[in-house]
Amino acid sequence: MQFSPPDVGMNSKIALQQAVESTGRSWPQLYSRGDPNTIDIFWHARKVANVLRVQLPVELPKKELGVSVVEKVERYFVSGGTLVRQVPAADLSEKALRLVDSVRNERLLLLAEHESYIAALYSWHGCINMAKLLRAKFVVPGGEESYAVDDRIQGYELLRRQWCEEDIKGNPWVRYGVSLARLLEKNRKGEQFSQKIIEDWVPQDSPYWD
Repeated sequence: MQFSPPDVGMNSKIALQQAVESTGRSWPQLYSRGDPNTIDIFWHARKVANVLRVQLPVELPKKELGVSVVEKVERYFVSGGTLVRQVPAADLSEKALRLVDSVRNERLLLLAEHESYIAALYSWHGCINMAKLLRAKFVVPGGEESYAVDDRIQGYELLRRQWCEEDIKGNPWVRYGVSLARLLEKNRKGEQFSQKIIEDWVPQDSPYWD
């Protein structure tokens, strides 16, 4: 059944709930190893944005607020190691509304519900994918493997292509997420930051250094 775009102007929360449920009933086939959430949430954000025909604003919040948004996504949307593709569609929409309510109630994003949701997911995607590339190991089925330099560069190039594609469409939020990764990791690792991350390979023109 084809999904008819709701009238976002009438009630963006209802529109968001319907779009999340519709999109959450099917997921793309996975071809790469690693955390499926880092693939699925980007795909999901794009699908919801397309369904709702959203053009996100280009004015971005301060980095401290952006990091808080990423942490809200971690808490309300991907907590407990849950794979979003395994969450029933109705439950996924409830998670979406809790995330949006938390972000808006704390005035982290001064946007409509559907805009806040999509901006939060895009920011999470850029930030978490960049942060993962700074770590010594990455998750694979059944355990962990150490990053080689080529692994980091390959992962970075994929992320760069994604933010550049979104930039062309007028969406700066994935690039913005990349710029949050260093502050996120500093906050999490505290005084151990310099010993716990590997960042000497990151290109100097990367938004990571912004």
